[in-house]
Amino acid sequence: MRLTYRCEILEWNISKAFEISSLGKHPLQFDDGYEYAPGWRFFVNPGISVITCGNIDTNENRFFCDISCKNELGSLADFPRFVANTKRKGGLELWGFNNINFDDKLARANGLMVVSDGDLQPLIRLSAYGSEEWRDQPTGYNYSLWKIAEANGLKEKGALDYTAKYWQQGDYKRVINDSLHNITVTKQIFKLFEAGELIDPNTERKLQAIKVRF
Repeated sequence: MRLTYRCEILEWNISKAFEISSLGKHPLQFDDGYEYAPGWRFFVNPGISVITCGNIDTNENRFFCDISCKNELGSLADFPRFVANTKRKGGLELWGFNNINFDDKLARANGLMVVSDGDLQPLIRLSAYGSEEWRDQPTGYNYSLWKIAEANGLKEKGALDYTAKYWQQGDYKRVINDSLHNITVTKQIFKLFEAGELIDPNTERKLQAIKVRF
């Protein structure tokens, strides 16, 4: 099984708010009554509201969270146990999008021992400009999930900062559904990339196929 996963943050992230504002997606605003995390590298502060995951090769999506929700597989602490148990049976590769630099570190900072086998974002970069490193990325280029999705007729739901606000407002169903939707979008990007049909959001050319296998 090839599984892609993502973590949703519990606290609104100030650095993300500035980034979103600079991209013109919505104005920069800070509201009283919400918890704010200081930045992306403060992995403990944002916390985790829900972990969603999906089998890349099927339509199956699931989630883990610490509140009682229909169709959940268990608590947040059950996710690394699920991954470890499935890996021991010899049947799991854990993937994501920017997961090694973000989701894995966020999970571990919050006591969840998660180690991914691969990350789709650096493979897309490798195909696009010959390097997995963001430091080598051409000036002005953007290989974020929402940008890639947009270029390929897909739509990411809920910027991470607003996801945290919705969770703090108690709108758990919205956060979970948006995250599950984004898991589906990620799986579609996986498939397009492997088929050599993924459009580069910066050049509008199809990227050379790379088999997403560990």
